[in-house]
Amino acid sequence: MADGEDNNAPSPAEGQNVLSVIPTNTLELSENSEQDEQTNNNSLVPANRYDYSTYEKFFRDLCDEANNDSERDYKLEYKEIVSDSGYQADLVRKNKDNDEEQNTTHITINDNNKVVMNATKADNSKIVPDQDRFDDLVELAHNQGMEIKFCNISTPEYAARLYLACIKHKPPVKMIEAWDIHNDEFKGKIEESTLQQIEICERISAVRNHGQEVNNNVAGNGASGQQTPNAGNNANGQQGAEQQSSNAGNNAATQLQQINLLRLPLQND
Repeated sequence: MADGEDNNAPSPAEGQNVLSVIPTNTLELSENSEQDEQTNNNSLVPANRYDYSTYEKFFRDLCDEANNDSERDYKLEYKEIVSDSGYQADLVRKNKDNDEEQNTTHITINDNNKVVMNATKADNSKIVPDQDRFDDLVELAHNQGMEIKFCNISTPEYAARLYLACIKHKPPVKMIEAWDIHNDEFKGKIEESTLQQIEICERISAVRNHGQEVNNNVAGNGASGQQTPNAGNNANGQQGAEQQSSNAGNNAATQLQQINLLRLPLQND
């Protein structure tokens, strides 16, 4: 049973949106489907039990946006897979110039908040999905007021890209059971470009937190109404700290804009 699931919660009627019956604020993202080790899909919930129109619209609009973005060097083709169980779709990434297929992201959604996302290259070999796709799912979770839960993930690079998507989103999206990306256990298993972007985002977060702390201290001192002979000097020092924090924040924000323009290279292994 999933965390927070209510034993006594009523079962939704056929065709009823489960969110109206069992509210959830967590989007559970998995790399591997629980059905991978099974010979059938009996555990999947019938498609008509939930309303997946929000997801369908999101991914269709996502493909349209990518195809209309002149700065992207690829386009996305949306392919919905007719299924009696859940929602399934493929996002096929193609070279914008010659229409050559590069990779395909496979998405399966069940129980309205359980997402399985993985990817394959044109030769059908498995790869980690593009960073853009993780960013997309985190945006989807944010739009629905959801947190991201790391579920059934086995690849460090997969966990790292999901972690990066959560911390670089504005505002950052809360994570549940996130991997400790900085654990020595994962050294050499996460791409350097991913680690560099994570480091930049974490620096930005630290600067923002410091700036908020300075502002809170200034506000607290002002509210107390206490005056000392050095009050003027303190105020000047606080203004200097605020300016320093602001400058650092601007520099960090510029770095964030730069990494948002980066497109991770396709995984070759």
